[in-house]
Amino acid sequence: MKQRIIRKGLKGDKFTSDIRAEIVTPVTDRRVQQIRHDSKLLIFKRAKTIPAMTPDHKDIRASWARETITSGEIDWTRVVFSEPKRFKISRPDGRSY
Repeated sequence: MKQRIIRKGLKGDKFTSDIRAEIVTPVTDRRVQQIRHDSKLLIFKRAKTIPAMTPDHKDIRASWARETITSGEIDWTRVVFSEPKRFKISRPDGRSY
């Protein structure tokens, strides 16, 4: 059981609950976490945080948007504004393996 948990953890793209669901042996999420933590093959590290946008950055973006909207040089029906985000389908734990 431990080897299967560690093998699945080595891929690095699975949450504890995902690993628990894939193995046949009934085991709790906490036990899977303990096995992953005790393994010498898996290195635990906190996910890097992204710094918040400063008020200066917000002002610069807003002024650029105002200038660009009023210039009339861009066909705004073909523009999409988006922010780079990372979304996790299962529960976020702030950790990466």
